[in-house]
Amino acid sequence: MVRAQSRLATTVIDSNAEVLDFLRGRLQKDRNLIDEIADCNDATEMMDAWLGFWTEAFTGYTNEFTKVALANVKTASDAVQEIGREATSGTEAGGIRPAA
Repeated sequence: MVRAQSRLATTVIDSNAEVLDFLRGRLQKDRNLIDEIADCNDATEMMDAWLGFWTEAFTGYTNEFTKVALANVKTASDAVQEIGREATSGTEAGGIRPAA
């Protein structure tokens, strides 16, 4: 059981690092948008800058959160399988038996 908890904790930390890296990149793109808007010559250029920014942002957030969600589903599935294996090996060794 400790092994499964250790893997889960490690995966959560890795997932958090992944999200932080993504957010760091997003914040840099926010900064870039400010400069891009400052350089616009008219309202049409400004609207194009905003449209491009939000289109890319929505795509980026969708991709990132899909990736994190899929990783979390796999982690949960792996943890359930590991707990099942540990419970079975404990039962076979005369240890704690799972509830019926």
